[in-house]
Amino acid sequence: MYNKNNTLFFVLKHPAFKMEFNYKTTLIKGLLKELVKRDESCKCIDADDIKVFLTNKMSSHVEEQRTDTVPFYREKSKGGFKNLAKDAKLNNLFESIRDVICKKTD
Repeated sequence: MYNKNNTLFFVLKHPAFKMEFNYKTTLIKGLLKELVKRDESCKCIDADDIKVFLTNKMSSHVEEQRTDTVPFYREKSKGGFKNLAKDAKLNNLFESIRDVICKKTD
C-alpha cells in the first residue's frame, strides 16, 4: 500500500483479493475518512481515491515501519466492572487489570 497524489494504492498478489477489495472499496474509503477524523496521526492514509492492482513481483525493498504513524487508541474503560471471581488468583488478576486501566485513564 502507498499514497501518491491523494490516491491510496493497494498492491495485491491474487485476483480474488482484488475482486473482494473492489467490492469493499466504498466501505474502506468511509472507514479511512472516519479514522482520520478521529485521530490526526492517521493523516498519512487520507486519500480521495483508492486504486487496486495486481502484481506477481513484490518489491524486495521493505521500508521500516514508522511508529509515529501507527494509530493510538485511548482506553475507553474506566475500570468500573464487578470482580465476581471466587478464586483468589483470578480475583487478584482482575484487580491488577483494573489498576492498569485506572492508571491509563488518569
